[in-house]
Amino acid sequence: MSVVPSQPSRPLQYGVAIRESNLPSGVKATWWAIATSANNKTGKAYVGVKKIARAASLTEATVSKHTGFA
Repeated sequence: MSVVPSQPSRPLQYGVAIRESNLPSGVKATWWAIATSANNKTGKAYVGVKKIARAASLTEATVSKHTGFA
């Protein structure tokens, strides 16, 4: 995979947006876990609630609430 130095990957852009947002900390942790699972080329993340919860140190119910995922 080649990376253009002046073009940050989408997950990095997502991380910056999440960090600079005024979202509550639980929501930030949830979306940070999703962003770190995103593909560097496409920006898409295919990750389940259980993995997100584990990565964000949250319960699956909390992740579901923050994402709308069942």
